[in-house]
Amino acid sequence: MIMKNIKGKHIVASSGYYLPRHGIGVSNNEVVCSVQVSPNTLDTEVVFINIDEFLQGRKLINIEYPFLINPTEVIINNAMSSIGVKPGDQGTLGDGFAYWCMTGKYWPIDSQIFGQHLRVDRGPYYHHGIGVENNMVVHYGDPGGASKRNAIIHLTTFTGFANGGHVEIMNYKERNPLQITRNRAIATIGNNGYDLISNNCEHFATWCASGVKFSMQVNTVKKSISNALELGMGALILGAFVAAIDEE
Repeated sequence: MIMKNIKGKHIVASSGYYLPRHGIGVSNNEVVCSVQVSPNTLDTEVVFINIDEFLQGRKLINIEYPFLINPTEVIINNAMSSIGVKPGDQGTLGDGFAYWCMTGKYWPIDSQIFGQHLRVDRGPYYHHGIGVENNMVVHYGDPGGASKRNAIIHLTTFTGFANGGHVEIMNYKERNPLQITRNRAIATIGNNGYDLISNNCEHFATWCASGVKFSMQVNTVKKSISNALELGMGALILGAFVAAIDEE
C-alpha cells in the first residue's frame, strides 16, 4: 500500500503523455474518482477505491491550484457525497469532477482561451502555453521562477503566464480539437525533461495543439547560427538565446 499525503488533494495517476486518471484523496490511502462504467462506453461513475487501485503502477502527481480553493473538509465532502453519481459529460478523465470538488465550479468549455495555443511576447523570445480556462494556463516553466533548468509542466494563472506581456492565440491550418488539446495539456502536468533545443515550451504547446512537436524559435536560431558561422558569431548568437530563455 502506497502512503502519500493526498488528503483533500486533486491527484493524478499519470503515465506521461497518455491520458491520466484524476481523483480526490479522501484519506492518505483512499481516493474518490470518476471511472468508465465499462470499456465499451464513455459513461462514467464516481467510485471509492484505494490508492494502489487508482494508480495501477502510474506516477502520482498532486495538482497545485494557483488560486483559492475550497477548504479540505469541503473538498472531501464534495467527493464522498458524489459516490455513485454518473457525471456524464464531465468527461471520462474525471478532471471535471475533481475540479468541481476543489472549487465548486466546472471547467468552462466556452472560455475564450479553452484549448488554445497561447504565446506571450517576452522581448527576445516568445513563451508558449495552453489555455485551460479564462484564469488558467498549462505551460513549461519553473514554478519557483528561478530557472528553466528546473522547469516542469504546471498550472498557472493567466496573469502569471502573461507576466505583463501581450498574449495572443496561435492559428493553425490543421489542428486537434480544442478539447483534445486541453486534455493533452492537463495530462502532462508534472512532467519534466525540459530541453531548450528539443523539448521547450513551444514544443509542448505545438504537440498539444497538433500532435507534432516543433519550435519555430529554435529553427530560426539554428538558421541564424548557420549563417553566422561563416562570420565566427554562431556561439555568440546561441549563448545570447540561451541566456534570454534561462531568465524566464
